[in-house]
Amino acid sequence: MSDTKMPRNGPILCERHHTPTARGQAGAAGCPGRIVARAQRADREIAGATLPDPPFAIHREDRDGRRVLRLSGDVDLSTSPEVVEALNVACVGTARVEVDLSGVRFMDSSGLHALVSARRRADRDGCALVVGPVSDEVRQVLELTHTLDWLASG
Repeated sequence: MSDTKMPRNGPILCERHHTPTARGQAGAAGCPGRIVARAQRADREIAGATLPDPPFAIHREDRDGRRVLRLSGDVDLSTSPEVVEALNVACVGTARVEVDLSGVRFMDSSGLHALVSARRRADRDGCALVVGPVSDEVRQVLELTHTLDWLASG
């Protein structure tokens, strides 16, 4: 694909992968992302390549008798096994775990399932698992599923 100049409004973009899509289609090259974003990069030259997803990462820090897990990137079907594994061992050796999702820009139902399952397990084991802070994207998912207050309460 050659370089193209984007029109003033910009193309419709897949929310997850930021790939240009045709109006009303699910996404470029079978992308499962929702089409809700419109590029606002007027007259910017693009090379036809998709923007890379931010790297997924889980950072763990122990401080003041609590464990903080800081997630970043996308929490979806491909990364949720890592989230499940980290959450499964998070309560070992500590009474409080905080899950910081402020760096997560996308979360699907597999990520939500990992959080809900971990919270139930923590409650059963006598560990306080608290989710927060969260990004706007994660907040929307948790509010729509009515789990935000419960997960944030510990």
